[in-house]
Amino acid sequence: MSKGKNARKRQNAQQRAQQKFAQSNSSLGESIDTEYKGSIPKEPNQNSNTEREVPVESGKLVYSIRKFVGRSSFTDWCLTFFTLAISVIAYYQLTVMKNDERAWIRVGSPIENHPDQFTVEPDKPIIFPTTISNIGKTAARNVHGKVFIDLLQSGQEVSLGCVDSDTCPATELTTGIIFPTDFTTGAVILVTPQRTIRNATQAEAEAWKAGNNYIAVYGIVTYDDVFGVSHWTKFCLWKGGNSKSTYMAQNCAKYSEVDNQ
Repeated sequence: MSKGKNARKRQNAQQRAQQKFAQSNSSLGESIDTEYKGSIPKEPNQNSNTEREVPVESGKLVYSIRKFVGRSSFTDWCLTFFTLAISVIAYYQLTVMKNDERAWIRVGSPIENHPDQFTVEPDKPIIFPTTISNIGKTAARNVHGKVFIDLLQSGQEVSLGCVDSDTCPATELTTGIIFPTDFTTGAVILVTPQRTIRNATQAEAEAWKAGNNYIAVYGIVTYDDVFGVSHWTKFCLWKGGNSKSTYMAQNCAKYSEVDNQ
């Protein structure tokens, strides 16, 4: 009888131990699950011996990155780098293609090839012919030019500030579209500050022949290409009456420029 009681006591003790072990595991699982879902474990602070709380969202991001890096293989990283390289190359090729295929506007004058056809005569207006041509591969749209003309002393530089100002009298040259290899012609006339045509005086005509003055024509032409990108061309042309004279037109010669978009 004593042996039977002892056996039952041992059996009851074993059952109680198993129940405590199961309860302990269940509590541990709930604790881990709560910790994972509700917050992120504390991370050690490198600057002190204490621990700091990590924000939940920040911690999740770090956890996700660590998880991704841990699972990413060498092949994954190679594919990522290869995709990025292809994107950069494609963008560069598209830019080069657009620059090669876009419209390019050039401003010139027939006087460049026939300098003897232009002169300054007394009591007559000074009219300087211009040519706006498209030397690109596609059409130029919404072409608009703002052009200025000055009669200057040979030792006087061109005042290019009028291009960025609305106070100087300008000649407006506008055309809807210029196709490749095509051009449009116009003329710029010297005017007074009141924007009326000014005739050359006798003294100005004599100074022209002596090489003591010269004509400068400058301005800007804006336009759009077939890709919808806006462009501009700045230009400055000049002409003196005596090839043996010296003219202070260096800033005019350096002014011509185009955008590179």
